[in-house]
Amino acid sequence: MKTKIILPHAGPLFSFTAIDGGLELLLAAGLPIVLTDYIEWKATRSGTASARVIRAWIDANAGAVSVIETERGQDRIAREKFGTTLTKQQLNIGEQTIS
Repeated sequence: MKTKIILPHAGPLFSFTAIDGGLELLLAAGLPIVLTDYIEWKATRSGTASARVIRAWIDANAGAVSVIETERGQDRIAREKFGTTLTKQQLNIGEQTIS
């Protein structure tokens, strides 16, 4: 099985947008990048300039960047959209969607 890079947080995506061409650095190793649905949503939901850059990067690199739907992620996204999640319940969701 080929090694993959799995991002458990949206933070690195935002950090790499601060560098010109930074998101492309994630692809430099030639390894597939895997995001869970929750990480993708968290990184792109706001519609800010950084979120739009991340959305475009995911879309432009569909062969190298994949988004995996998870039961936990879908549940959390729905809860957050409807405002039924307490702040303290938002910890480590990225890791939870990976496991």
